[in-house]
Amino acid sequence: RGVLTGTLADGETIEFNLDAAAPDSFAVDSIITVSTAVLLGDVDLSGTVDFLDIGPFVNLLSNGGFQDEADVDGSGVVDFLDIGPFIALLTM
Repeated sequence: RGVLTGTLADGETIEFNLDAAAPDSFAVDSIITVSTAVLLGDVDLSGTVDFLDIGPFVNLLSNGGFQDEADVDGSGVVDFLDIGPFIALLTM
């Protein structure tokens, strides 16, 4: 299972040992939001937007798939409207 780490909105880091006999916990009335950072255009999930993202992007376009990183225009679908913004990211 391991360790869950993160950064709070105020910049403080957190760490929860999920393997502990008595795992860390939150108060019953806590509200927990988990979010992930999406690097638009990074369709191969390498951490950078480069020409290696073109193949996976075209594959999603061709097969009607969806991936947040490929939905460059934020419309909720990966379609021809994402092509222009995707190319712009590649040339930045």
